[in-house]
Amino acid sequence: MVPYETSKSIVPNTTEEIRPPKRYRIEYDQANAALEAPTTYEDAINSPEAEFCKKAIAEELKALKEKKTWTMQKKGDNQKVIGTKWVFTIKRNEHGEIQRYKARLVALGYRQTYGIDYKKTYSPVANLNSIRLFLSVCCQEGFLVHQYDVDTAFLNGYLEEEVFIYPPRGVEGKQN
Repeated sequence: MVPYETSKSIVPNTTEEIRPPKRYRIEYDQANAALEAPTTYEDAINSPEAEFCKKAIAEELKALKEKKTWTMQKKGDNQKVIGTKWVFTIKRNEHGEIQRYKARLVALGYRQTYGIDYKKTYSPVANLNSIRLFLSVCCQEGFLVHQYDVDTAFLNGYLEEEVFIYPPRGVEGKQN
């Protein structure tokens, strides 16, 4: 058995410099930590960015009205009515600077029952294979590819069924 030596102390090599770990973009993260998108209508209206959120809501409501997506009606006795929710996002440019605030009104469709409330679902989103084919042809032909965002793209679809929703927060009308 070897005796335990207590007389030796472990001394770090003093020629080595102890450096803290590198933290990339910490200033950016700290500056933008408080600028996260609100999660509820109440948060948006009561936030310091309320002016921008209200403008985003107004733009979304204008687009919905232009597309004639709904008409106000009284609730019937046997009608299933689903709720709505505002979803807020903050769009940033490539430098992380705020470009604009965006508000989307979504119907809480998870409360619907397949076969009763609707027959099929469809989302107008490009298939990944279609995107790959498109990019491949563009590369072969030497075309330049640019990103483009279509505002209110999802409002261009057509529903075969009638869907009854409660008016969203911020829209005048009785929720009956």
